[in-house]
Amino acid sequence: MLLSLLFLSSPAYAAGNMVLLPDPALVVLQTFPFLAAMVALHAILFKPMMAYLADREAATKGAREEAVLLTQEADQKEAEYQQHLLQARREVMDLRTAARAEEKIVREAHLAKVRTECEATLKESRTRIESERALAAKELDRMAGQLAGEISRKVLGRELGGAA
Repeated sequence: MLLSLLFLSSPAYAAGNMVLLPDPALVVLQTFPFLAAMVALHAILFKPMMAYLADREAATKGAREEAVLLTQEADQKEAEYQQHLLQARREVMDLRTAARAEEKIVREAHLAKVRTECEATLKESRTRIESERALAAKELDRMAGQLAGEISRKVLGRELGGAA
C-alpha cells in the first residue's frame, strides 16, 4: 500500500487545490524508524511471546496426552479390579455352595440317625404297649370271670360249678 501511494500517477485532490499525496522523502524517512521498531519488537516482544505460547501449547498438549493416558490406565485398573471382584464373588459363591452341600449332607445324616432312633423308640413303645395290652386283656378276662362268678352267686345265691 505504501508503494502504491508513492507511485500514484494522478494526484488526489481534496476540496480546492490541495494535493493529498505524501512526500516520498518523508515516507522513506518514517519507514526506517518503523522497521527498526518492528525488528526491536520482534526481538524483544514477539519472539519471546511466541516461544512462550509454543511452550504453553506443548505443555498443554503434553498434559492432555498424560491425562488421556492416566484415564486409560485408571479405566484398565478399574476393569482389573472389577474382574478380581467378580472372581472373588464367584469364589465366595462356590464356597457357600460347597458349605451348603456339606451342611445338607450332615443334616441328612443327622436326620437319618434321628429317624432311626425314633423308629426304634416307636417300635419299642409299640411292643411294650402291645405286651401291656395283652397283659391287661388277660387281667380283664380273669377279672370278668371273677365278677361273673360273684354276680351269679349273688343272683342265684349259690356257686356255679356243676352242683345242682
